[in-house]
Amino acid sequence: MITVNIEERHILEMSVTVHDVTNVMNSLEKIKVDDNADTACSMEQCSICLKEFYNETEVPAIVRTKCMHVFHQQCVARWLMQCCISNRLYSCPLCRSEIQ
Repeated sequence: MITVNIEERHILEMSVTVHDVTNVMNSLEKIKVDDNADTACSMEQCSICLKEFYNETEVPAIVRTKCMHVFHQQCVARWLMQCCISNRLYSCPLCRSEIQ
């Protein structure tokens, strides 16, 4: 009986975590790699996974934080999930400024 309650609590906590991270992700600006020439040099690769944003086979979803740093959407989602699990503020992986 105790095990079931612990499992239910864990599922509820994960549900709240996913909901919080989803809300933060929805607040980030979605951009295209070729949005404008001014940001092209800073948008060559994701600072989290170090992979290029654009290749011939796929164009992944890219987001920009309030501090103007750019990441793959899935990379920053994992980063925010780790922030939540570690009870840290949702922060930019590069400059640590608050995302939300």
